[in-house]
Amino acid sequence: MKSVKSLQFVALYAFIVLLSCKKEIKLKIDEPKPKIEVPIPNTEEPIPEKEEPVVPTPIEEGIYIPIKLEANAVIMNLNYKSNSTLLTEILDSDRNKTIITYNATGHPQSLEKYKDGKQLSIDYFFQNDQKITNKVTAYIFNNSNLSIPNGNCIFIYNKQLKISSVNYMDTKQKLIKTSDLQYNESSNLTKISTSSPVNIITYTYDQKKGISSNISFSDVFALQFEHWFLRCIKNNVLTKLDEDNAKDNIDIKYEYNDNGYPSIATLTQAKNKQTIKITYKRLEP
Repeated sequence: MKSVKSLQFVALYAFIVLLSCKKEIKLKIDEPKPKIEVPIPNTEEPIPEKEEPVVPTPIEEGIYIPIKLEANAVIMNLNYKSNSTLLTEILDSDRNKTIITYNATGHPQSLEKYKDGKQLSIDYFFQNDQKITNKVTAYIFNNSNLSIPNGNCIFIYNKQLKISSVNYMDTKQKLIKTSDLQYNESSNLTKISTSSPVNIITYTYDQKKGISSNISFSDVFALQFEHWFLRCIKNNVLTKLDEDNAKDNIDIKYEYNDNGYPSIATLTQAKNKQTIKITYKRLEP
C-alpha cells in the first residue's frame, strides 16, 4: 500500500513538472519578437543648404572730384577751394603747375601756367551779363619775365549754353581763326572744326560718369589746357581722331569704380601705351 502511494506521488510530481515546462515553453513562444527596423531609402532630392544673401558694398552718395592722377613716376595733384568743386591748382611731379583764381561771384578770374618753376603765361577771364565767360585775354612771358599781350578768345554760346564757337583774335582785334564745336544728344563735344589752317578733330565717349563732370567750368578750362581728362565733362572720351595729325590720335580704355567713375585709364597714342590711376575725393551731397 505504501509503495502504491509512493508511485502516485512520483507520478503527480512528474505531471506538475511537465506542466510547468509546458507553460514556460508557451510563455516563451507567446513573447513578442523584438522589432527590427529596416531603413527606408530616401528617394527625395537633398535639400540644399540655404545660402546667405550677398550684401553689396554700400555706395556712398555725393559729388566726386578727381584729386590725383598717377602714371608711372609722374603724379598730378588737383587742388580745390575748401569743400567745393572750384579747381584752384594743378601740380605735377615734373614741376609743371597751373594756378586758377576766381572772382567774388565764384567765376574764373585768371589762369597762370608755370613750367620748371618759370611762368609761361597768364589768361584773364571776363563774364557777360548772363554771368558766363565770354572772353579770355592772354599774355605770355618773355625771357625777362615780362608779360606780352597775346590776343583774345571770344566764346559764343548756343541755346543750351554750350560753347558753340571760339573766335581767336590777335592783339589788334583781328580775327585769325575760328573753331566751331558740335555736341551729341548727351551734351558731349563730338567735333571741333577749325579754320586757318583747316582741321577737324572728332571724339567718341562711353556712358559712364565723366572724370571732370563735377569740376566747375571744365568746358572753359578744356579749351585752355592740353589735359585730356578735362574733356570728360559729361561722359568719358574713348577716342580722339585728328584728321591732319594722326600722331595725336588717342584711344582710351577704362576700368570703373563702384560709383561709376573711371579708376584706371589706359591711353594709347602712336603705339605708346600709358596707364593712369585716378583718385577721387567725395564731397557731401
